[in-house]
Amino acid sequence: MEEDKTTQAKFGTDKTEESTQMIRNMLMQIERKTEEDIAQRQKDTNELKTQFEQKLIGMVEKIKLDEKQGLDRERRLMEQVQDGLNTMNEIIKGTRE
Repeated sequence: MEEDKTTQAKFGTDKTEESTQMIRNMLMQIERKTEEDIAQRQKDTNELKTQFEQKLIGMVEKIKLDEKQGLDRERRLMEQVQDGLNTMNEIIKGTRE
């Protein structure tokens, strides 16, 4: 009978160790999956950040180009007005003489 108790105790200890090992394995799997998920989220975040930065840079460049083109149009318009005024001045001088 004492052998039965010893066997049962040993069997119980084996079961406990087996359960503990199973729990450790499950925890390791959870930790690994969590680390993989964190790494994937960081990668996704970095990709989104890069895409956003590229779009923002593109918008800034477009705004600068639009401003430059606007200034060029203004400059050409002012040159045309100045040329027109000079031409009118010459016409006026020519009619006086």
